[in-house]
Amino acid sequence: MLSQTKTQRVKLKRRWTLTGPDILGYLLKMCQRSLGNIATAAVVISILSLVIILNFTDNIQRGIVQRKNLDIKQVQNRPYLGARSLIKQVTKTMVSQHTTTTLSPELMAITPQLELDRLINASSKEKYPVTINGKYIFENPQLCSSVANLSVLIIVHTAPDHFKMRLAIRRTWANDTYYRKMGVARVLFLLGQVEDLELQMKMEAEFKEYRDMLQGDFRDSYRNLTHKGVMGYKWITERCRNAKFILKTDDDIVVNMFILFTRVLPKFENKTKQIVCNHVLANTMSIFRDKINKWYVSEHNFRGKHSYPEYCSGFIVLFTNDVIPAIFRAATMTPFFWVDDVYLYGLAPSHVPGIKYSSLTEHALIWSTALNCYRNMTENFNNTCDVLVTKSWHPGESEETWVEMIKQFEHRIGTDLSLPAHPDMRT
Repeated sequence: MLSQTKTQRVKLKRRWTLTGPDILGYLLKMCQRSLGNIATAAVVISILSLVIILNFTDNIQRGIVQRKNLDIKQVQNRPYLGARSLIKQVTKTMVSQHTTTTLSPELMAITPQLELDRLINASSKEKYPVTINGKYIFENPQLCSSVANLSVLIIVHTAPDHFKMRLAIRRTWANDTYYRKMGVARVLFLLGQVEDLELQMKMEAEFKEYRDMLQGDFRDSYRNLTHKGVMGYKWITERCRNAKFILKTDDDIVVNMFILFTRVLPKFENKTKQIVCNHVLANTMSIFRDKINKWYVSEHNFRGKHSYPEYCSGFIVLFTNDVIPAIFRAATMTPFFWVDDVYLYGLAPSHVPGIKYSSLTEHALIWSTALNCYRNMTENFNNTCDVLVTKSWHPGESEETWVEMIKQFEHRIGTDLSLPAHPDMRT
């Protein structure tokens, strides 16, 4: 009984397990019985069309699945492909920002130095200064262009919280009302970003009041002074082509603008590609390898070298403005090096054909020495004091030194220069 049942089940299964041709034959028989030859042909065509469409759709779906699987495998085998493409696009944009512009033959002559690239061996995350393509957080783009016959733009590297030092500079030697008949000057203080929100708000309030500050999109720190200096080159290239000279200093410096206008600037009035500074000759300044030294440099930088190539001490550097765009272009192809004086006034300018250095020797960086020099001269006309620049450690020293500089100039030309009424000025 059990075997008969199994046989019946097998026959029944075979009866309903039909292949494609069996189905088609069965349908044909049914059509012939009910519809005749014409109707049969129409049904056959419809069925064949339906089979073709179903097969085609199935192949398409299989192909899509296969391609998706292939794409997934490619992405798995090549991670960060999208990020690399984005980096290439960004890099292209950053480079083209300075290379697609029509350049003069003089600027085109500035090319990378492969040996310098190997020598610097930039070890930071950014191979080049970040401010080459950086944005400004706040700026006054009309600082220079609003002034006719601008003689000197004074660029000051300053620390964010040095409010009093900046105010002293504005009130004393950068205030051209003291020497307007000699020339016109403007001052621009360079700053980076700070994490302290309250400090940032104070800086923004100061900027709104004086409109003589430039803040870049980089962290303000001692080891980022190279970024700050390149930002200055960039801004001058973009915004201040009408100044004749660029004078770079720090916020703890006092410059005798009377000597600058009467003795220094006339020497370079009709010259080009000039850098005037405390010139440090090549192979005369040691590279410090001791890690406890403030200017420590890793063995990876300037490998095998014991001294630097030529550069300028950064406390005072005077440029003819024609050379600034060339130095900025050179910075776009000079790998980053954190010692700012070496980079800004040595490595980057070394790319510029025909650049010329001249030495300024009239400086006394010990404040008391400079102050005594000026006072001795004003007390005795037979004495001389040719100090162009000195250092000051707090605003009171800056103001006191400036008063003595004014007295010296009064004695020399026999003219009384009345002091503007600054309430905080001490005479």
